[in-house]
Amino acid sequence: MAALKERSAVELLEEAFHLLRQAPHALLLYYYIGALPFLLAALFFWADMAHSGFARANCAAESLGVAVLYVWMAFWHARFAHGLHTQVDPSTAANPPHLWRIAYLQSLVQSSKLFILPIALFCLLPFASVFAFYQNAAVLVTEAPDFRSLIAHSARQAGYRARQNWTIVSILLLFSLFAFFNLGITLFIAPHLVKMLLGIESAFTRSGVHLLNSTLIAAAAGLAWAAIDPLIKAVYVLRCFYGESVTTGADLKAAIASLRRAAVLACLLAAVCPAIRAQNNIPPSELDRSINQVIHRPAYTWRMPRDVAPEAAPGFLDAAADATRRGLHRVTEWLRPIIDWVRDMLREKPTPHDSRIGELGPSAKLRWLLYSLIALLAIAAAILVLRFLRSKRRAKPVPVIAQATPDEDLAADRLDAARIPEDRWLTLAEDLVARGELRLALRALYLAGLSYLALRGLLTVQAARTNRQYEIELRRRTRDRIEVAQSFSENARIFERIWYGDHEVTAPVIENFRENLQRMKARAES
Repeated sequence: MAALKERSAVELLEEAFHLLRQAPHALLLYYYIGALPFLLAALFFWADMAHSGFARANCAAESLGVAVLYVWMAFWHARFAHGLHTQVDPSTAANPPHLWRIAYLQSLVQSSKLFILPIALFCLLPFASVFAFYQNAAVLVTEAPDFRSLIAHSARQAGYRARQNWTIVSILLLFSLFAFFNLGITLFIAPHLVKMLLGIESAFTRSGVHLLNSTLIAAAAGLAWAAIDPLIKAVYVLRCFYGESVTTGADLKAAIASLRRAAVLACLLAAVCPAIRAQNNIPPSELDRSINQVIHRPAYTWRMPRDVAPEAAPGFLDAAADATRRGLHRVTEWLRPIIDWVRDMLREKPTPHDSRIGELGPSAKLRWLLYSLIALLAIAAAILVLRFLRSKRRAKPVPVIAQATPDEDLAADRLDAARIPEDRWLTLAEDLVARGELRLALRALYLAGLSYLALRGLLTVQAARTNRQYEIELRRRTRDRIEVAQSFSENARIFERIWYGDHEVTAPVIENFRENLQRMKARAES
């Protein structure tokens, strides 16, 4: 790997991509053995702390588990960085890493990153150097004999080519934001695509815009980090290699090694080429015959010039084109006096003392341009007025025919229960019971209960909300009347078993649902 000239930030990023593509699968396995357990634990911790009612009780134990997995991740990331470093500089493979020392030093250094990096980002100025310091520590930990030398070596490499470091950090930050937004959009629309293509309904599709919560944002951020962090490690492996090469000359040794391999390959080719040339000695006459056969193939004959046909008498189309040309010339001759008169009107009149008589000055040129623009605007305005008048003439009033409002489609996925009064839902339910459509009647009774609670101000009905969300809101607003929430929850369970499951609807089920509905209304009005 040659490093005979200073690389720019973009060149270093391209080299890092190439280094990752050449990395063996075992190295990537090292990285994700450490990253995936920590990522899953961090997402579980985030979701549990944000939504669980036992967050306070579980906080200490879960925090300890996340911390242990963070140290586990730092250890395996150091192994991953050491493997990449060995690819760049094979001489580092002679010193195998001490596993316990790596775990000890990584736990000491990387544990402060969670606090120092946000402070550096807030201050902005030292952020790139602090970020490089922690990445360098993951690369150089296998070579450091103790904690103090690791700190000193990482800090020294963090100051190497500060402008390049800032450019790399800026590019990686933009790339990370791009990956984060793409993954967030993918996680949001994936359940809806599954429903659209496979017809699978889930809690994610029923949540609607409420799916955009903190858990989804954290999941998108974690996935973006797991996708981009290996590239970051590769970039800082190369920076450490080139920074150390300033004093050790390791880049020149790598260049010489690659030149040796190229020289051996060239010698082999030089030895083989004379034999090939001796075997492929083609006579010139045979070569000319082969070239002549190839250029007369149909794939190449279309490029040759066409044969010139003898001049023939003009046909009908030629005569028509000539007549049209003569007519246009005659019209131009008729309009020439008008064009000359307009030109004289617009030409600048020279004064007796003006030496530029007969010339068209800059002001006249501007006047020409201004008048031309005015003429174009006038033509455009006239065309618009004509089109407007034509459209008004053609437009005819369409008679509005009053139509009866059809019944609600109870089989639809989403219905706004609060849009229709409770009594209409109840009437519709009675009609459906009379026709024997008990399943639709049960849904009409359920929507009647939602409409009643919305009218009383006890629920905020939305098509994207779930029964669980309705129950939580109803318990919060009826703490002194717990029977309201209990009756609603019992009806919700019945409705879910019937509507989303395979339970059979019978007349006793409908009657039980009605009784719960009446009990809920009576308690809500008390």
